[in-house]
Formats: sequence, C-alpha cells, structure tokens
Amino acid sequence: MNLTVAVKQKNEQLQLQGAELQRQLHARLTAPTFSAFFITFGVAPLLTGVVAGTIFAPKDSLSHKLCRAAFPGLRLWPFS
Repeated sequence: MNLTVAVKQKNEQLQLQGAELQRQLHARLTAPTFSAFFITFGVAPLLTGVVAGTIFAPKDSLSHKLCRAAFPGLRLWPFS
C-alpha cells in the first residue's frame, strides 16, 4: 500500500510540474517581442554608427570630440 501512495504522490507532483511548465511556456510565447526588435533595429545601428564615427572621423572634428565626451571608455580601445 505504501508503494501505491508514493506512486500517486509522484504522479500528482509531475502533473503539477507539467502544468507549471505549460504556464511558463505560454507566458514566454505570448510575451511581446518589442525588445528584440528594438535592440536589432534601434540600438545596434546606433552603436555601430558611434563606433564607426570614432574610428573614421578626423581626430580634430566635433563628432570625434563629442564621442570622446559621451563615451570616455573608448579611449581604452587600441583603435581609437
């Protein structure tokens, strides 16, 4: 009799885990995808432009000075 009680408890536990996994999967699939879209088409081109501007701009230009002021960490990179 102990074995049947243990099997029933394990079965209930697995059913609860399955229901929780289904709930999490549904929440993940219905989540808005705006963040990935924003990163891909908003942040990435902006950062690419800033890096390209600091690399290819003349050293005495205003854009180079503004990038240096906005992103002081770029001074540590070997190409800037």
